[in-house]
Amino acid sequence: MPKTDHWGNAVIHVKFPFRACTACPARTHCTQAKTSPRNLTFRPRAEHEALQEYASGE
Repeated sequence: MPKTDHWGNAVIHVKFPFRACTACPARTHCTQAKTSPRNLTFRPRAEHEALQEYASGE
């Protein structure tokens, strides 16, 4: 079952493992969180590309 955001849009959620994220030397460039690992949320590719196309005015 696909995950959805607060508005009902399909999303892909990625959570980095605690040990991998907290030990990463580039951590300060990725997140402002002090202790929790990085989390990312993406739209499915087709929806992302449609939004990008709309935003660029093409």
